[in-house]
Amino acid sequence: MKGVGAAFGLFVVLSCALLYGAGGAASGKPNIIVLIGDDLSPREFPQYDTGNWSSTDEETTDELKFRAKTPMLDKIAKEGIFFDKAWATPIAQQVEELPPSPLSDFQIVGAGEDENGNREFVNKDTGKVEPGARAQRSYTWLPPVLLFNPPNEDGQLVCHPNTEETKAAYGKGTYGPDVDMEVTKQFMETCADEEKPFFLYATSRIGHKAYDFNNQQVDTWSPTPKLWFNPNGGVTESRNNGTKGYGKDSRNKQKGPHVQMFIYAPGMNMTKQGRSNEFVSFVDIVPTVADLMGASDLLDGYELHGQSQYPYLFGEAENHSREYNFSFQTRSTGHKQLIRCSYVMKVAERDGTTC
Repeated sequence: MKGVGAAFGLFVVLSCALLYGAGGAASGKPNIIVLIGDDLSPREFPQYDTGNWSSTDEETTDELKFRAKTPMLDKIAKEGIFFDKAWATPIAQQVEELPPSPLSDFQIVGAGEDENGNREFVNKDTGKVEPGARAQRSYTWLPPVLLFNPPNEDGQLVCHPNTEETKAAYGKGTYGPDVDMEVTKQFMETCADEEKPFFLYATSRIGHKAYDFNNQQVDTWSPTPKLWFNPNGGVTESRNNGTKGYGKDSRNKQKGPHVQMFIYAPGMNMTKQGRSNEFVSFVDIVPTVADLMGASDLLDGYELHGQSQYPYLFGEAENHSREYNFSFQTRSTGHKQLIRCSYVMKVAERDGTTC
């Protein structure tokens, strides 16, 4: 159970994490957690030393009182590795499909229309059309949660609440992140009791803005508890897109897709440390995990745009094999692509030279 406790602690302290258990690809199959956090650009993190960051009113500032203090990431950046050319996409929903699919391209899906062919959204609580609304569910209070293969259930897909205890507690005061944490902890403990490795992929319900931890101020959070690192674990910290008001939804240069990425695996003999100028992408996660699990053969015959970071992070390769970063954004105004290589960047707002 010590491994579960350590993994759960890292789940709490980081909103996007990739956790590995003891050993690497050669010595066994580790436990892996993939979490994706929301809406923070690299400039918000002191390790990137950009000279400016966001204030609480979404303006650019150089006032130190608005600069984040991240002691855990300081440790990771010093003893692990962090990338200054990591890309996702400018919009969260598009990002969250990259790690499980390892594909950079995308397809446009249809939208709901009325009898006149006009797009509309209906409030599922009231049944009424909501002009100007966007497609979304509650991810905070009274959240919809779909459980996959939950313990003591016959069906593969089961809606939460699914037990007498959870049904009695479920209501308007039920908080989505709390449900996520309880379900996740139960899943990890079940796997530990059965002595099975686990893989967890989760997208955060929190984030969307930088806050200071002033408990007296409205709309802020209390600090995370003081935690510790399991020496046989590893963690990758990243986000889905840039900060709201600066990078989120932006197609200007790399403000939207540029994200931070930290990797720390003290018990797995990483061969790289400190700041890295290598190109990395969210689509690299799946092949990297496959190599760490010793299961890269499962990807044979599957189209991949991602490239494993394993030879670079844990081997003798001097460079990651990725030569450029690609990103995209789809909106009602059109579908844009962004490309960056070592010397050239193609900006989505205008035509430009590609790599």
